Amino acid sequence: MRQFVPRRERPATTRGALIALSIALCLPAAAQAQTTLAVLGFEPIEVPDDVANQVTQALRQRASQARQLKLVPGKSLVELKLTFGCLDEAPACMAPIGSSMGVEKLLYGAVRKGRGGYAVTVKYFDVGRQRIENEQTFQVLRADATASGLRAAADHWFSAVTGLRNVASVRISASVAGSKVYVDDRPAGTASGFEPVTVADLDPGRHAIRVEHKGYKPFKSTVRVAAGDALEVNAQLEKIEEELAPVGPTGPTGPTGPVAPTGPTTPSPESPGRASRIAFWSTAGAAVVTVAVAGIAAWKVSDIGDQKTAAMRAACNANPNDPSCLSFQPNTFCDAHPSDPSCYYYIVGNDACAAANKVNKETSRPRNQAVADLCSDGKSWATTTWVLFPIAGAFAVASGYFFWNGYLRGGNAEKPGTTAFIKRIQLAPILGPGTAAMSAEVRF
Repeated sequence: MRQFVPRRERPATTRGALIALSIALCLPAAAQAQTTLAVLGFEPIEVPDDVANQVTQALRQRASQARQLKLVPGKSLVELKLTFGCLDEAPACMAPIGSSMGVEKLLYGAVRKGRGGYAVTVKYFDVGRQRIENEQTFQVLRADATASGLRAAADHWFSAVTGLRNVASVRISASVAGSKVYVDDRPAGTASGFEPVTVADLDPGRHAIRVEHKGYKPFKSTVRVAAGDALEVNAQLEKIEEELAPVGPTGPTGPTGPVAPTGPTTPSPESPGRASRIAFWSTAGAAVVTVAVAGIAAWKVSDIGDQKTAAMRAACNANPNDPSCLSFQPNTFCDAHPSDPSCYYYIVGNDACAAANKVNKETSRPRNQAVADLCSDGKSWATTTWVLFPIAGAFAVASGYFFWNGYLRGGNAEKPGTTAFIKRIQLAPILGPGTAAMSAEVRF
């Protein structure tokens, strides 16, 4: 007779730990998921086959460098269209081609004869959605249609069509707030205790990183980054130990004591606080100028916003049947399904910039280049505004400190017998991408 043994339940904490461990093990695999892509051989139209082959090889080499993508071997576009019986490159035909290759994206196009050279049309196709995400035509001079010239041009084409740039970034944090960060001997910003210094748009390769702070040994490191990398660097600075004062010659009973300092012992005739007063007027003037420039930038943002909306509405009034024109009547279906093919030309929220930059499928050009340029200018002025106002605040804080140190604390220091309650205040600016502040170290 089999004896029944009660099953022991695993504690809830153990089950929770196992679940958390399983999730943690799965996260890296999910983070490394790549989009599969095939670059099809470009179709030569009234141009030598060798030129089309070099364009194909240059784009395949560039795609292999993108860490977000997994490159799958591709065949010739002409051969695949014959195999699948396609008369053209309609989405209904390209989708089965991509599915047969087991990829999510296709990159293909054609090379035609152009003015003084060649016209290269590059298309980026989403197999699952059965639509072209982006299509652009680029001009190449005949003298630049070499292997090296096309490799350099392919980097721009690939980034423009796919939106994937061939750059890397590094985030540098320091153990001491206010440390100066340098990348390749160029200032990159000041690390704070809350936000690291981010250096984007780095070319792939080796880069020298240096972090410095007064009273600490410099941190030096060399990193190697590839396209698409986002590297983290944590700089641990080591404090420099203070050296002991030198001692005099040894007498019969030991050292005779510290060596007296050499040099003039008369006090400096410069009045206390003079440097702080000069710094006060300098930082106060810089704050006023910065606020004025930021105010002008804010006015420009508002003015350009009015101009672009008026220009886009005028274009829509002149040609209301244009498919990319602003839709002033809401479309609840497209609001809920913006990726539906029938909603390609619908602009949610009547965004003038989105409407102006929308590519017309028939012309393959933006709807309104003039409005698109206004949108670019407005974005630049807006960036200037949110950068300048924090800088003006940092100047204002610094001028307040210098006013106190030069006119208030400096005046008391001249009176004999007075002792300052605060021994020293050390200010360090914190500047970086999207960050402008001031750190203060107060010693009593």
